[in-house]
Amino acid sequence: DWSADGNSLYWASDRDGQFRIWRVRTATGAKPEPAFPSVAASNPIQFSLARTAERLTYSEFVRDLNIWRLQLDSGRWTRVVSSTAEDTLPQLSPDGRKLCFNSDRSGASELWISDADGGNAVQLTRGSRQPVMGRWSADSKSVVFNEATTQLLFQADVAGGLPRQLGGPGQTGFHPMVSRDGQRALFTGGLDQGLYEM
Repeated sequence: DWSADGNSLYWASDRDGQFRIWRVRTATGAKPEPAFPSVAASNPIQFSLARTAERLTYSEFVRDLNIWRLQLDSGRWTRVVSSTAEDTLPQLSPDGRKLCFNSDRSGASELWISDADGGNAVQLTRGSRQPVMGRWSADSKSVVFNEATTQLLFQADVAGGLPRQLGGPGQTGFHPMVSRDGQRALFTGGLDQGLYEM
């Protein structure tokens, strides 16, 4: 935005590692400098300067991803999973009792299992697996997923234990889905596409 006198240009940037509002005086060709140090927001964006005073309005960008449920008959939204971290990619189990979702609340993106209403959440995966979205087995007792980096496919039992790798050595894929009979996992991948026996 321009200052009221037209001599300064203001913009939002993280050019020094911290997101803030900057100013450059266009007439003098001076270097950009931080402006409005009293702005306490961590991501001030979409601001507008007052035309008659040294004031501004702004909005703050906050990334807070939660999982919501929409009741179709009433149009009512209900928060199902919420934390101070990012909770994403929900998958309701076939029996409707459990929810699998990704969350980085433990410090890394992992798969979590909760009741369908978001209660009793427990961490399903741990370590260096870097799981992508989990998909339920037909019997709602396990979740299949692929690793983000290696694209190896795994199956993790909801009851616990270490995930087991699906397919033979070196076989990779991504976006697995379990067949309705629960016997196979369908996946996509580069040259290695097909079905894995469960």
